[in-house]
Amino acid sequence: MKIICVPLSRGAMSRLDADTCTDADLLDVQLDAEEFEAVWRSGLFTQANRALALNIDEYEDERILGTVQLAAFSALVSACIQACPEVGALLKVEAQVRTALELDTGVYFFF
Repeated sequence: MKIICVPLSRGAMSRLDADTCTDADLLDVQLDAEEFEAVWRSGLFTQANRALALNIDEYEDERILGTVQLAAFSALVSACIQACPEVGALLKVEAQVRTALELDTGVYFFF
């Protein structure tokens, strides 16, 4: 199971970095193997890695922080949704990014 996590506050971000979060600190979305594979095939992670100097990979943990990077990632997600509307799991990613932008926190990938 792959998890895409959004801390619900700045304090939650600090607790996540210190591994002291409670369940109420985080909004988690899980991708099963099929969903992860579909998102991977959409090219989203490859594009994000290249454009944002990230390392989102199947066996890596990564995070996207800050309004500029979150907005850039959001644009990539939107482009992938337009190119691959059949990949419903992209909507889960989009919702997490939107929440992180609204809360001014981040998106964490635990793969």
